[in-house]
Amino acid sequence: MEWSTEAKSAWKDYYRELKKRRFGGLLGPIVKRSIAHVLRLAMIYAILDNSNLLLPVHLRAARAVVEYGERGAGSHPRMVPARARRPGGAIRRPSTLRLRAVTDRYLSRLVELCGVDSFTGDLAGVDRAAHLLAGWALDDGLEVELVPSADGLHLIASTQGAGTGRVLLIGHHDTVFPPPTAVERPVSVVGERAFGPGVADMKGGVLIALQALERLAADPSGPHGRVELHCVPDEEARNVEPHTLERMRGADASLCFECGRASGAIVTVRKAGTWLDLTARGRAAHAGTEPHEGRSALMALVHEVQRIRTEIDGARPGLTANITWFHSGDVKNTIPDRAEATVDVRAMTSADLDWAFHRVGEFAAHDGVEVRRSDDRGFPAMTRAGRLADRTLELLAELGQPALEEMAGGVSDGSWTSEIGIPTVDGLGPVGALDHTEDEYIELASVESRIEVTVRLCRELGAGSV
Repeated sequence: MEWSTEAKSAWKDYYRELKKRRFGGLLGPIVKRSIAHVLRLAMIYAILDNSNLLLPVHLRAARAVVEYGERGAGSHPRMVPARARRPGGAIRRPSTLRLRAVTDRYLSRLVELCGVDSFTGDLAGVDRAAHLLAGWALDDGLEVELVPSADGLHLIASTQGAGTGRVLLIGHHDTVFPPPTAVERPVSVVGERAFGPGVADMKGGVLIALQALERLAADPSGPHGRVELHCVPDEEARNVEPHTLERMRGADASLCFECGRASGAIVTVRKAGTWLDLTARGRAAHAGTEPHEGRSALMALVHEVQRIRTEIDGARPGLTANITWFHSGDVKNTIPDRAEATVDVRAMTSADLDWAFHRVGEFAAHDGVEVRRSDDRGFPAMTRAGRLADRTLELLAELGQPALEEMAGGVSDGSWTSEIGIPTVDGLGPVGALDHTEDEYIELASVESRIEVTVRLCRELGAGSV
């Protein structure tokens, strides 16, 4: 097995970092072989990939595993040197060994769940994620149902307490990352942050909901009523209501677990939004010899997207209409007979979104070119649920967390529960940011407080006190 140039360079930097590290107490002898362990694991990953080259991705995966083990060992009191203990036995840990405000179970499940490629539309991947979650839910003592759909399995996991209220916990187990992202970029922890595909959007949030359900199920005589986790396989690409929306009707509250904002804020208002596909069909012709015989689909669609930007974008408060994709033509010397574009529309209210939807389709006449718009009505707006939102902020403050709320331009399935009259609060997943990018992360220190707020809300809602 040989080194790739990039891996060799990365290894030199990491080797120097490892050589500088010093651990006292029993931990020192345990982790002093980290260099050898990282190399061995990296070679195993390369072999599993049928690769004769050791690549940076193999080193990153090996490093993540070894450092996870170090953190677990370092959190045990006997592993910390005596000089790091405060009087009375309390531990004053070095910064690299700070006890995370998250259980080993949460982090180990996050690594495993984000290690499953569950790209929207990849039925094998999203169903594998659903089965993984279902298995954990059964282990946690929950009732479990897997509901089939054309887009994959929907998970419904529930528990019942002594209360009478009904609370929905909303999530999704698909991501925007195609295979083999999970293999190439496994979960890693740097400082107080976990990085990886879907940690924020929204596998990390689903696991918070599941862990809250586990705590509630452990107390069947508690004041909570019926609490149901609805986890769907297609949120990232769907432009219509979820397949199981009818199963959600009649609930007293909906808690959605998209990630909390980077500020720690929850989301209490969301814009309505849709993505409209525009298509133009004209007639092709040679651009040099017979351009007059052509009917340019490109020029017709350019005219329409300029109209949309001029007449619709900003026409009402908070209304945006942005062209996010445009394609036309396949060769340099032909008048293009086809053109396609996508318009991303966001609005403060569902009524404004409906107005924009119709205005986008008011196309001008184009000689020899037909322009059409898709019929995607999109996601409705999520309106602020006064008492539920206020109580969530109060509970966050009681736990010493930021009592902040924000409006989000992005949509979620919390928009649908709000639309059918269920008071909804979103952003109850871990604090995080940079969704849909290689730098997506969550703050591990926020996980425990998010679980606890969820548990307290479910108990109060079950008792009818919210």
